[in-house]
Amino acid sequence: MIDILIIDDDAALAEMVALHLDDNGLKSTLAHTGAEAREKLAATKPKAILLDQNLPDTTGLKLLGWLKETHPN
Repeated sequence: MIDILIIDDDAALAEMVALHLDDNGLKSTLAHTGAEAREKLAATKPKAILLDQNLPDTTGLKLLGWLKETHPN
């Protein structure tokens, strides 16, 4: 299980955040598109999500709406 899913299309920024989290004992994974985030969320349930507003294939708000519908808890 991952602790934090980082969803951001800025790969350098996402990797920097992930390294910082991992160095502090948290397990993180990255997704760079909404589609990739949906795939990862189908496979695992992170404790927290860091979500960018602007993704190449959707917005953060649309992805959040999908998340609330498909993962109500």
